[in-house]
Amino acid sequence: MGISTLWRKQRPLAIEAGAGGIRGRTILWQAFLSDVLNPKVALFFLALLPQFVDKDAPHPALQILLLGLTVSVIALPTNILIVCCAARITGSIRRNASVSFWLRKSLGVLFIALGLRIAVEKI
Repeated sequence: MGISTLWRKQRPLAIEAGAGGIRGRTILWQAFLSDVLNPKVALFFLALLPQFVDKDAPHPALQILLLGLTVSVIALPTNILIVCCAARITGSIRRNASVSFWLRKSLGVLFIALGLRIAVEKI
């Protein structure tokens, strides 16, 4: 893979907005379901949130729900900002031929280095 990546001649990858034909609402639901059904997310919240719950309070489950919603409300604008910045940076990288060229060459060298490391690894 590394050698083929190094030798391959390609133009900069320019993907137009909406080229995939997937609507924004579909992407949002896919992301939501991916997060909700991910057991690592549930384990993270089950390990983190009970530390901040008062066990003597009348409704500890309600406290956990409120803390989870607070985390989600705080994380949503942050995640939207990160996605917007990443989309802008990715778009500029894809349009710049020299940056795409060097990224592709660096990826090829990385693949070769990882392959060599795996090849000489002792079992």
